[in-house]
Amino acid sequence: MPTDVTDPRAVDALARRALEEFGRIDILVNAAGVIGPIETPLHQIAPGDWDHVLGVNLRGVFLCCRAVVPTMIDRRYGKIINIAGTSGLRGYRFRAAYSSSKWAVRGLTRTLALEVGPYGVNVNAICPGVVEGDRMTTIINQKARLRGWTATQVRDEYIGEMALRRFTTDADIAHAAVFLASEESRQISGHEMIVDGGWDV
Repeated sequence: MPTDVTDPRAVDALARRALEEFGRIDILVNAAGVIGPIETPLHQIAPGDWDHVLGVNLRGVFLCCRAVVPTMIDRRYGKIINIAGTSGLRGYRFRAAYSSSKWAVRGLTRTLALEVGPYGVNVNAICPGVVEGDRMTTIINQKARLRGWTATQVRDEYIGEMALRRFTTDADIAHAAVFLASEESRQISGHEMIVDGGWDV
């Protein structure tokens, strides 16, 4: 069910529908996100662009957690997985809005883990690095255009910073999410799983 995660009524409706259809909500994965301004110094970011990034990347996580936490508390079970990012582990030059949103998701993850842990609810984050796909292609092309580089040069720059010299894939992130949603991760909460090919080493 397509949902605007920045709209509390839409998010609440999604949670109600899930409960109606399945009778319970065991797992929440907060994966909605936008990339925001690319190669843009902080002082050149339009306030509206800043608000949009924080609205989707942070407010969206907050609203979705807010919608499902009560039922998880009632059942004394739940797994919440927030998609943060390696840009929330370090500074990220010319990506202030995006980086700030991902740092904030890490803070929300740790704080919520403390709040709901006594009820048997685990809350963790996954921090992907450079993930192959349309979003990364957009970033690479924009960086190349603004720098006067080729897309291949930008891509090679990213790859050269990774220990494993390869981009992360959607499947890599999915495997991490499956683990955090499983009972094998029952004693992990309030932490980040970094899936970045050694980019943030």
